[in-house]
Amino acid sequence: MQEQIDIAVASAAASVATKATYGSSAVAVGSWFLSSEFGVLMGAIGVVGGLLLSWYWHRKTYELQKRADDREHELRLLEHEASVALRNTRNRKD
Repeated sequence: MQEQIDIAVASAAASVATKATYGSSAVAVGSWFLSSEFGVLMGAIGVVGGLLLSWYWHRKTYELQKRADDREHELRLLEHEASVALRNTRNRKD
């Protein structure tokens, strides 16, 4: 259960970082139209920061999801092997 919560938190953080990047780019463009060098600079810094945060959280989400998928695969494989072993045991008795 905690694993799914971690994935959801990382996914939400990635989404927020992406939206922050869009917002910062809007600030940079708007400031450029208004000839505000400080606004353009802050917007550009925000875009770079947002991209870095977005990259980090998307990577974290991918790693957590891959770990969960690998664990589920192992469990399904063990379940399959157990059912095959049980079937073979039943066939030997017959």
